[in-house]
Amino acid sequence: MLEFGNATAPQLTLLPGGAEPAPPPASGAGSGGDERLLWRQVATGESTRALAPPAPDADLLARSRAAATEAVAVEERLARHIESVTDQLDSAFSWLQPARRHALARQLRVDRGHHAILRARAGKAVAARDVLEDQLSRHRTYLDDHRPALETAKAASAELDRRIDELIGWYAAQPTQPPWFKYGLGFPPEASSYPVWLRRARAAVGYRLRFRVEHPLEPLGAEPAERSRQYQHWVRARNA
Repeated sequence: MLEFGNATAPQLTLLPGGAEPAPPPASGAGSGGDERLLWRQVATGESTRALAPPAPDADLLARSRAAATEAVAVEERLARHIESVTDQLDSAFSWLQPARRHALARQLRVDRGHHAILRARAGKAVAARDVLEDQLSRHRTYLDDHRPALETAKAASAELDRRIDELIGWYAAQPTQPPWFKYGLGFPPEASSYPVWLRRARAAVGYRLRFRVEHPLEPLGAEPAERSRQYQHWVRARNA
């Protein structure tokens, strides 16, 4: 299936053979300008999305947020403690307990040294988090700025997915399937391997439609030039 949106591909139940021959559905190779427009819209969406600033790794961002929150909390907790001790030392009553005052003053010097370390650590954690947040913001802003093209591509992809399933069902229902479908894809599949077979069939039929492949035996036809844009789609369909 095509790679737009996060929708799960619908289940497709096939009834092999036995049906009366019928004209192929509109998703066939001769569907004309409408189908070519849909593929152009999908291609535009793919190229637009490919140019998007990369989003940060979700797990890395989550860990960075948690680390920054924890580091700031620890730094602020010690800062409040230092403020409390300072207030006690500023009180005139502290002079009535010289031993305690001396202990507090000594501990305050230690705590201030620790606080400087914790403040630097918190600043570093916040800066690391902010880098990832800025990266995510740039990614989202780009997608928002190009939302019309991406939404159009998503709708076109959904329509092409529907036509691909319709065409697979049409091939499966014919008394005799073309060799690339029957032997190349191995139709009908075993019941246990049907989900895997359907994923491969969707990828192969979509590839054949998109690039007008008419090879009678090989579902994906000949391997395209490695440097061509088509090659990337061929690899994805082959590995489906």
